[in-house]
Amino acid sequence: MNMLKRIMNGDYSLAVTFWGFNFLGNIIFTVFFWTVTGIGIYYKLPVIVIVTVIVVLILINYIFNCLIAYGIFSMLKRKITFWRVIAFIVIVFGLLYSIIAIGYIGYSII
Repeated sequence: MNMLKRIMNGDYSLAVTFWGFNFLGNIIFTVFFWTVTGIGIYYKLPVIVIVTVIVVLILINYIFNCLIAYGIFSMLKRKITFWRVIAFIVIVFGLLYSIIAIGYIGYSII
């Protein structure tokens, strides 16, 4: 919990926040996501279970990315720099893309 609080307060450097938590965190999440999904498909779990796991994992990742965006915003409140603005824009576009992708996945399931 202390780590999440430090992310939200913008206590980590921009490099650690953006490249460490955001970039590497999303790579690790993606590998975990596809592993869990593949295991569910391999063991022929019911579709509702697989879809529920997918939705929960996506929501957890989205919330974590919102915390990262808030952390970068906290950094911007202290001092505005070019790289912080660019990192914040990239994070916000990623979050908007996630909303569109979740909507598309939900629409295609229905």
